[in-house]
Amino acid sequence: NKAITVTDAMSTRHSIRQFLDKPVTKEVLDRIFSTALRAPSWKNSQPWKLHIVQGQKKIELAKEMSEHAMQSSPQPE
Repeated sequence: NKAITVTDAMSTRHSIRQFLDKPVTKEVLDRIFSTALRAPSWKNSQPWKLHIVQGQKKIELAKEMSEHAMQSSPQPE
């Protein structure tokens, strides 16, 4: 089911709220990156940077990001 217009893409999109606890294969990552290379950017500036983390480093980074988000977000009273 391929979106033909931006409206189609917006009306058929969905959000994932839960993720599996298993690594993404190199083949899937390669396919994602190949597709992402075609993403438009302002004046073809391509400002993105990519970092891939796995294992203990991923766990540490997730914890650090969660702690930062909790400190930056207003807390309910």
